[in-house]
Amino acid sequence: MKRNHLNLIIDALLGVLFFTLLLTGLLIMFILPSGSRTSSVWGWTRHDWGELHFWIAIAMVVLLLAHLTLHWTWFCTVCANILGRKRGQKLGKKKYVAGVLAVMLIAGAISAFMYAANASVIPHRKHSNWNKTNRQQALIGRDLAESATTTNSQQQRLRLGRDIDRDSD
Repeated sequence: MKRNHLNLIIDALLGVLFFTLLLTGLLIMFILPSGSRTSSVWGWTRHDWGELHFWIAIAMVVLLLAHLTLHWTWFCTVCANILGRKRGQKLGKKKYVAGVLAVMLIAGAISAFMYAANASVIPHRKHSNWNKTNRQQALIGRDLAESATTTNSQQQRLRLGRDIDRDSD
């Protein structure tokens, strides 16, 4: 396949993915806003649309890397020009060093952002005690359900087993 045809295909796919990413983002932001847990669009919940949005973004990154590979020489030349190449000066290997440095800078910025975001996560208070509080409520609900369907001797055996479980916690 010719390089121009490959470039056209990659650019067309990038355009379609960009438009799809835009639509899913708008759908998540305005049609299914935060807190719309039971709502869905075409059978997909906010979480489902968010997952599709994420995978479209990953596909775009892969295609952007392929696009960058196709235009690597141009990218390196532009980076070298930005870094201060004088007019008429031959670049040689310097332009490739400039391109690699630019890619490393971008990767470093992404890594720094991810590290800072991960370090800044604050758990919600209402979910931090889920195990203790909800487990107790679940046990109370289980007790009520069991008492409605079991005999006295079965209830005594169940209580004895639960007392052993509580002691091990």
